[in-house]
Amino acid sequence: MTQSTSAFDELAAYLEAKRGLVTRQWLRAVRSDPSIEQAGRLTTAQLVDHVPSLYEEICAVLRAASVQPTLAQLHTDAKKHGRDRWMRGYHLDELFRELNQLQRCVQQATREFFAGISVSRNIQAAGHQLIEELFSATIHSAIRQLIDEQDGRIATTIGERDLALAAQQKSEERLRMAASAAGLGIFEWRVPTLTGVWENRRMYEITGQPDSQGPLSCKAFVRELVHPDDADALISRYTESMQQEGDFYSVFRILRIVDQTPRVVEMHGRFRKGPDATVTSFIGTLEDITERTLAEELLRETDRRKDVFLATLAHELRNPLAPIRNAAQILKQISPATLPEVQWAGLTIERQCAHLTRLIDDLMDVSRISSGKIRLCHEVFDIREAVRSTVEGSTPTASEHSPEGSG
Repeated sequence: MTQSTSAFDELAAYLEAKRGLVTRQWLRAVRSDPSIEQAGRLTTAQLVDHVPSLYEEICAVLRAASVQPTLAQLHTDAKKHGRDRWMRGYHLDELFRELNQLQRCVQQATREFFAGISVSRNIQAAGHQLIEELFSATIHSAIRQLIDEQDGRIATTIGERDLALAAQQKSEERLRMAASAAGLGIFEWRVPTLTGVWENRRMYEITGQPDSQGPLSCKAFVRELVHPDDADALISRYTESMQQEGDFYSVFRILRIVDQTPRVVEMHGRFRKGPDATVTSFIGTLEDITERTLAEELLRETDRRKDVFLATLAHELRNPLAPIRNAAQILKQISPATLPEVQWAGLTIERQCAHLTRLIDDLMDVSRISSGKIRLCHEVFDIREAVRSTVEGSTPTASEHSPEGSG
């Protein structure tokens, strides 16, 4: 079991033990948030109805150390929560803020857990990242389910086109509010006209595009904004998603138009089709993740330097062992008439040198484990050698504390 797996198992157990406390903290946060108006109309039991299943999903993800193995169950629980909130009159921004409050409470408990144990910052970052990815998927699934329920309701209960369009616009506006609260830029690329529409100011802030020049089309976005080394991969991913009719996701670099500052961004999106089943537009979100990326790179670099230091230390420790081992060999080659004490000293030095060599090899294995290069050595173990080594190490201390005159 690796250190990260053990830490995540302990974190999962810690969160399970703190579930009641976290739930109470979340209830207080939701009740005191004026933006979640519908929460004031629900009982405590109605509010926490789906929280246990979502909370169990968090612990399952931590134990699996990946979101993927439990993604199907996650979508099921999130969709149930989204549909429940739709039936109780929730709006998109209310659903977003409610789940976001739960994420904050869980992350706070996670920080408290890591503050009490000794693990690397890389493992801490990985734990927080798993929880962040889980909640990101949970929020997106719940919001999508709520939107689908609203769209279905519009399609079945509203006959007039004007009312249906008004309801759809209202849902999209609330989605923009939720995305803005999360720091996301929202945009649309219209395929037939090759034009772009930017739904909020966050798009201009992320890209550095002057307001006076308006939004960028899809081609202009790739040509003028995307880093040249990432452009081909982005175009390939975009075309593949369009052909497969799937959701789009990509992380790539940009050079801000106003000052050419490099940034790392994350894009999510979906293609929309018209009545004739042809693609009419691409609707997406853009998020600046530069700070998060730099923090992850810093943690990796710090971990790499630690491995280099340990490898260098192990190498330097090998140097004094060579002359000691040679001295032990010389002692073995002395005449058989040599005093027994000298013979014993030579054998002891030789055995301890071998022991130190194995310890140094173990020290070097720390860096090998990090790089995925570990070598397992199988050998027959003689319990008598272990006992003899233990006696040799303990004899000086025992002699110091033995009564005078004892043998």
